Amino acid sequence: MPRINRLLLIPALFAVSSGVWAVDSSLLVGLHIQATRLDLKYADSVRKTDLSRLDLVWSEPLNSWLDGSVSLGIVELTQDSNPIPAGQSTSGNALGLNMRFHLYHGDRLKLHADTGYQYNNTTADVLGQQVDTRWHQVSGQLQADIRLVQYSYL
Repeated sequence: MPRINRLLLIPALFAVSSGVWAVDSSLLVGLHIQATRLDLKYADSVRKTDLSRLDLVWSEPLNSWLDGSVSLGIVELTQDSNPIPAGQSTSGNALGLNMRFHLYHGDRLKLHADTGYQYNNTTADVLGQQVDTRWHQVSGQLQADIRLVQYSYL
């Protein structure tokens, strides 16, 4: 599917999911935009790699100490120095699962531990050459939210 057509799917998915969001106020829907530059090591070289992604994320509290989320996204992977022309620019999809553990919830301080898994797949077909790149991402992080100022509306 051409890149522009996939980009048009995101607003459509967002519109559909906003109807679900209105039914259950605990369901959150959001967009995640990422641009990353990496140096990936191969057996014979290091390739500068640009990774861009746009994810639609559905998140919901599972209980008082745990939130779960699912993400569906579009991925663009570019390696200008790739010797295979089809490998220089690939595009595809991503699917992710994430969990957020609420470790502490105070008046001014909140502590969270996040863990996640993301499956990525990009493909390209240039001049009869086909490239299919797949990778898995596992992540974890600790996060502290500190409220500096507290105010209320009328």
